[in-house]
Amino acid sequence: MAIICDTCIIFMLIRIAPQMFRNSNFECVTIRCIREEVFRTQKFKDKYPWRINYKSNIIHISNSKIDKEVMKVIERISDESLDKKTGRPCDLSYEDKNIVACAVSNNYTIGTGDDNLIKFAKNEFNIQSFKSTLDILNLWLQKGLITWSEKLNNILEEWKLQEEKKQPRQAKFEFKRLTGKEYPGP
Repeated sequence: MAIICDTCIIFMLIRIAPQMFRNSNFECVTIRCIREEVFRTQKFKDKYPWRINYKSNIIHISNSKIDKEVMKVIERISDESLDKKTGRPCDLSYEDKNIVACAVSNNYTIGTGDDNLIKFAKNEFNIQSFKSTLDILNLWLQKGLITWSEKLNNILEEWKLQEEKKQPRQAKFEFKRLTGKEYPGP
């Protein structure tokens, strides 16, 4: 089953596996608006200047994979939807709405660390299939798609310096089991 990746997943994993969107064994896809966000957003240009080196590797699936009726429903309910715990509106970006629409339209797992996106997808569409960045990395290690090295470990060290999203505790335990190394990030 494919994993629809948001910008955070892309920034954290593209240097570890540049072929993540080109080789179907990695099970990763993204959509046009996410790819555009990676290369057009000023804060990403500043924070990830190396991203341009991976432009040809970040390929997207066709927009026709997103059911237009599903997108209309998401547009309508996202404006009305409240977080069940806090009672506050679910603050979803255009890109987040497209991620959810693509996941619903294609039965994809959502690859994200965005709590708002996860809550919305769970509450409104009962989506239960999510992967964090470290979950995806562990999946690749389990499948033998990547071999752990000091170079890759250095990329994880950068995640910590760039204050990337905290990874799930269970994923950290699995990472240590697979690599013999402590996960260095949050």
